[in-house]
Amino acid sequence: MLGSDLARKLHKGVGDTLDIRGTTFTVVGVLEPTLTAPDATVRVPLAAAQAIYVGDLPPVVRQSLRADRIATDITVYPDDGADVEALAARIIKLLFSPGLADLLGSAARRTVCERFSLESMVTGTLAAYQAARRVAAGVIG
Repeated sequence: MLGSDLARKLHKGVGDTLDIRGTTFTVVGVLEPTLTAPDATVRVPLAAAQAIYVGDLPPVVRQSLRADRIATDITVYPDDGADVEALAARIIKLLFSPGLADLLGSAARRTVCERFSLESMVTGTLAAYQAARRVAAGVIG
């Protein structure tokens, strides 16, 4: 995904290829202009970004790292009134605690699988239709 300014500068559009440090990517989309930083960026899959980053490190450092343990981009949008310092401290704790990150990641995956499984989506959709039918029939509740 290319930002609008970068796409214009490189003369690239959907379906074109783009070489970034020896890795070829296919442009799957071009963002609409926002007049902000994303207009001049390229988004690639996280695993690709991690591999590119690790590939640029000195060999002695590269050998001691796992590419999948390196985050190359984190964007956080705190809620209004959030304690930004506390949020930053929690993020830093996660980044330097792989075991905790794995534990929380597994818990989050379980939650997503439970809430957004096919069964739960069908059940929720049926419940919404049943409620709409009751409202349409004049039976509220």
